[in-house]
Amino acid sequence: MSQDESGLISPDEPKTGMRNRTATVVVVVVAVVLLVAAVAIVPHFTSGNSSTDVQPQLATAAIQSFPVTVTGGGTVVPASEIGVNFSTAGTLAQIDVSQGQKVTQGTVLARLNSATATSDVARAQAAVATANAALLAAQSPLTPALSVQLHSTLSSDQAVYNETVESVQTTNTEDASLVADANQQLTADGCSVSQPSNASICQSALTLLQTDEATAQSDKSNGQLRISQAQSQVASANTALQTASTPNPGNVATAQAGVSAANAELQAAQDEVATTTLVAPSAGTIFEVNGQIGENVTGSATGVQTLPGTNAPIPPQTSGAGAAATTPGTEPFIVLGTNGSFVIGATFPATDVSELSAHQTGTITAVSLSGLSLPCHVLAVAQDSTVVNGSPVVYASIIPDIASSQLSAGMAVSVSLSVTQANSVLAIPQSAIFLLAGTPNVDVWSGKRSVATAVKTGMQGTTLVQITSGLTAGEQVVLSAYQGLPQTATSVAGS
Repeated sequence: MSQDESGLISPDEPKTGMRNRTATVVVVVVAVVLLVAAVAIVPHFTSGNSSTDVQPQLATAAIQSFPVTVTGGGTVVPASEIGVNFSTAGTLAQIDVSQGQKVTQGTVLARLNSATATSDVARAQAAVATANAALLAAQSPLTPALSVQLHSTLSSDQAVYNETVESVQTTNTEDASLVADANQQLTADGCSVSQPSNASICQSALTLLQTDEATAQSDKSNGQLRISQAQSQVASANTALQTASTPNPGNVATAQAGVSAANAELQAAQDEVATTTLVAPSAGTIFEVNGQIGENVTGSATGVQTLPGTNAPIPPQTSGAGAAATTPGTEPFIVLGTNGSFVIGATFPATDVSELSAHQTGTITAVSLSGLSLPCHVLAVAQDSTVVNGSPVVYASIIPDIASSQLSAGMAVSVSLSVTQANSVLAIPQSAIFLLAGTPNVDVWSGKRSVATAVKTGMQGTTLVQITSGLTAGEQVVLSAYQGLPQTATSVAGS
């Protein structure tokens, strides 16, 4: 046999025959039937005497070094995408944009019927006006009409006081004049209070004097009383005016609280009106419009789940707890994003999370578009795993290092990342591995026949896989076995 540089071995003397896989399985009758069918279908290589013997393609287990990779599946998504929704429920009255339209931040996207909200604003505005009037009345309780009334009363009382003082003064002056006249008359009559010259005449003059003095004293006392009463009326009028002009702190506080409450209700009503108009939170392109005029919409938050370290949406999944699948009726009203710039939302088995990190490099390859393969790097890796389609995975944001017009949103790709280097390990081509009862096996070529041998695998590269037990360096294995490792597996650990 001769060996080429790739480790493949071709026998020098081709023989004819079939490969003979020796595996004894003791199970129920059904399993035996299945095994017989498999043996009948899968070609085996033997050293039979037939002239049609077929020689297998072989590789040699050898000590090698190779880059270790992890692989995952991914979907191309826009680098930025956000679901834009009304924050309140209502009936769609107007849609101002269409799919594919470019918009700037603040562009009106759609409107709800705002009749009820507008009516609420009008009522709230009226309530604010009433509350402000009540506050003004509490702060300035003296109304114009009351002011006129109280000032009129004060003026009237003041006039009565002035008249009373003048009247009392006049009366006191007249009384004093009468007393003086009586004294003069008494003197003129030559009468002395102690020794009257003419008892009859003096007695009459003395009586007049005493009467005038008593009258003067009485008028003086009465006049003072009248003045005091008039002063009291003036003071009462002043007090009433002052009281009416001074705000009551309790009334003012109550009125201020009413104004605050009314303003809060007005703000809430105005905010409600504002929520009936949907505007673009950022510039971008309208990807989707999920609604028609006349439909009822429910209020929900604006935004979507994003890939780690980006504003890119997590790709939709078909099923699975924690998947980003959009269930009917829950899609955003409008999807806004950026065109031409993409991120790969890739998933890797959660067991690989310790091997993933930012800045690792690798390759993305289109699943359905032949020839599209681009270098890439890891932008960020999610800290927590997510269950997708029943399996725990971790999301990673993958950035293409080269722009390509062939990339488009929704395209499925495979992602292969170089995570470390396997140095001087026993390795064979991955195509030599197949599974028997869930255990990795290889067909070891022993002269003229192959023998199925269980192995344990370790690190995996793009084409090579490390063998940690089951083979020794120099042993030859059959390539292109009937069952190989899945494309998404990073290694198959033996037990």
